[in-house]
Amino acid sequence: MAKETIGFIGVGRMGQPMASRLIAAGHPVVAYDIQGQALSAIANKGAAAATSPAEVASRAEIVMTSLPVPAVVEAVVLGSDGISSGSRVKTFVDLSTTGPRSRNRSRRRWHHAASPPSMRRCRAALPAP
Repeated sequence: MAKETIGFIGVGRMGQPMASRLIAAGHPVVAYDIQGQALSAIANKGAAAATSPAEVASRAEIVMTSLPVPAVVEAVVLGSDGISSGSRVKTFVDLSTTGPRSRNRSRRRWHHAASPPSMRRCRAALPAP
């Protein structure tokens, strides 16, 4: 049985080991990172490289992020070429160490954002703010 492709955004110091373990477990991974060196490193381990968060979210139903600060998380999720522009994403998992206030603020913005149908399906999986 084929394993589902998992999207991973932020494959630097924290995200790279997590994405590597998914690859080692046999999951196809499509990855994106603003740092070309980090993206190349995970591609060398078997991940497919994407050119944007939107591309990741158009190639995988499960998208994980491991990002440094709340503003980056919000830009990656809700930005013009962000996860919310993707066509396949159904489950979003934020592994960033940004804290509960940031998570709740992002969740509220996500719930109120004008978004494509794929994000409405994804939003339904998140608890209400």
